[in-house]
Amino acid sequence: MRWMQVIVGFVCLSLFVVGSVASVPPKVQAISFGSVVQQTDTTIFLPLVADEVPNGIEMIVVAYTNPAFPEEEYVQIVNDSGRAVTIAGWSLRNATRPEQAAYVFPHYEFGEKIVIVVWSGIGTDDPTIGEFYWDRAQGVWRPGDIAELRSQGGQLIDTFTVME
Repeated sequence: MRWMQVIVGFVCLSLFVVGSVASVPPKVQAISFGSVVQQTDTTIFLPLVADEVPNGIEMIVVAYTNPAFPEEEYVQIVNDSGRAVTIAGWSLRNATRPEQAAYVFPHYEFGEKIVIVVWSGIGTDDPTIGEFYWDRAQGVWRPGDIAELRSQGGQLIDTFTVME
């Protein structure tokens, strides 16, 4: 019998291997997304999961107006996580009105201490200044609605209740 540790991100799993030690290879080669990762006799070090999201990314303002003027609505999101985060494929949606399409972020490196803005109205994304457009003809937000930010893999990052 033999113990084997597998470390994924910051989580360490200990596996109890039952059976003949001779049937367990002395070294394990792990493949992750086509690349070999560091290996030892009993520990496999894997890179952090692609969907791992640091704490500190949050919505700080959801500004709304008359639904007929989506160009005046916006959501501000700040990155206080302590590091840059790639948010490609992340989504922003109104969880109170799930029938509305979500905004999906293009490839963007969200720098530390940066505030980005997602406008509800029609426009052209400008990642160089952190402005994104949902391209909606009608507004998205009403008092009491819940804004929801999720990672590409669906992990809930933050929620924000729209105030009156």
